[in-house]
Amino acid sequence: NLRLDGGGATFGIYSREGGVNLLIEDGEIVNCSAAGIAGRHWTARRLNIHEMGSDGVKCDGTNIVENCWIHHLGRDPGARADGNQTRGGGGCHNIVIRGNNFDMPIPDGPNGPGPPYASNATLFISTAVGTTDNVLIACNWMNGGNFTVYLRDKQRGYGPPSNVTMINNRFGRDYRHGVLVNDPGLGAIISGNVW
Repeated sequence: NLRLDGGGATFGIYSREGGVNLLIEDGEIVNCSAAGIAGRHWTARRLNIHEMGSDGVKCDGTNIVENCWIHHLGRDPGARADGNQTRGGGGCHNIVIRGNNFDMPIPDGPNGPGPPYASNATLFISTAVGTTDNVLIACNWMNGGNFTVYLRDKQRGYGPPSNVTMINNRFGRDYRHGVLVNDPGLGAIISGNVW
């Protein structure tokens, strides 16, 4: 039962290294420049996250994002907003993204919100700064982005994200280029996903 207005701060909630078992549920988070929630060892459940300068959440390891509504992101000039952005590094593993509504149509499309919003992806899962392992993406509604989901090996020596399962999701058509970027060698389990 919370409403958190970040007032333009970098994050609404940031779970620092060493913190464990943080539960954030049944609330609303608005008006942060980088993301509503970031860091490790947290669960976000039944949250309405919107009006962000950039991303909705940043899962950095041991995270659960469940039954949240993430929308109206990328208000800052030049933003490339992701519903979730995971870049790897420092034990970035054990991430569950399940049962959420990522409503991020491209702003200039027929169903888009228009300026100032900008969406890059509902989910961006990569190895930009380190390894990413054991990611479950299940039973979400995902709509929008340049590509809706990116599973990326950023070619920085960490290899592709490993042990990724993307199952039983539903996709909208309000993207710019396509639904999925799935880099070669990823070996993700992708099954049961439909329009």
